[in-house]
Amino acid sequence: MTAFLFVQTAFNYHDVALIVDGKIQKHWHIDEQRQTLKFLSGILPELHDLVFDHIVFVQGPGSFTALRVGATWVNTLAYTRNVLIKNISTLDYLELAAPEEPIITFDEKHYFLRSGSEIIVITEKPKNKFIHYAEDHFISFGYPEDYLPQKLTDYIYPEPVMTTDVLYVIPPKITLPTK
Repeated sequence: MTAFLFVQTAFNYHDVALIVDGKIQKHWHIDEQRQTLKFLSGILPELHDLVFDHIVFVQGPGSFTALRVGATWVNTLAYTRNVLIKNISTLDYLELAAPEEPIITFDEKHYFLRSGSEIIVITEKPKNKFIHYAEDHFISFGYPEDYLPQKLTDYIYPEPVMTTDVLYVIPPKITLPTK
């Protein structure tokens, strides 16, 4: 029997699941990103009698504070239960979670997939490179499609929400085209 605990706090929703022999035995989910600690703390009593060999943690990129809280929780749980932690990047997780066929095709090199409230752009087929965009992000084509647009928002003083101009960051595992 192979059993592991899956923990994902990288997105604006969080998931924890007990996977036994490839099947979900127990699943916890919350849609509120700012409730990470409360969510994870509430799960602890239910984990007391559950048996698992290791913990799989989605390590980012993602929400910085939620990832820190999630990583601390996972490290503490792994230490107290004496189990190993296996990390997976958010991008690899999205690739595994993406549907097989694209919902929208832009051209022969760009495939758009919708996963909940997110859009995944796959730049090669079979899907092995992709860029994750939140729905409210500006998406541009040409050379800029190799960059991941980021917006900085002031969450401490959200009224009015102060947003900077779009910043472009090269995502991991993406190579720039040569001219």
